Amino acid sequence: MSHGKTILTTLKNTLIATKKTLWPFKWYILFYWVFGSIFLGAYLNPPEKDSPLWGAEATHGIIQYLSQDIYLHTLKLENIIILLFFLLATSNIKNHPRLAKWMLLSPWILLALACIKLMIESLYQYLYKL
Repeated sequence: MSHGKTILTTLKNTLIATKKTLWPFKWYILFYWVFGSIFLGAYLNPPEKDSPLWGAEATHGIIQYLSQDIYLHTLKLENIIILLFFLLATSNIKNHPRLAKWMLLSPWILLALACIKLMIESLYQYLYKL
């Protein structure tokens, strides 16, 4: 009976320590999982095989839109990379909290940089046409 209580006490202490470690990072983790849920939702709800998306001119040249099978495999890899990156960030929380924060915010930072790049390119194209 004491062995079972020891295991439960150890488990309880581990969960409390984990909560204390992760609690200051709750918003970073939440924002990261919101970003990751977008890819998980895309993986769980792929377009149909006969969807016009696969042959559309707008998706021409994007490798993941060649077929539904390729689309699903690339999303599976992206979800695995997102999970591994999350585990890497959370494993660094105690020793390198700033690095962990940057890693957890990196998808949003990259998204913002991509939006800025698109705005600059469209502004350049607009000015070039004048």
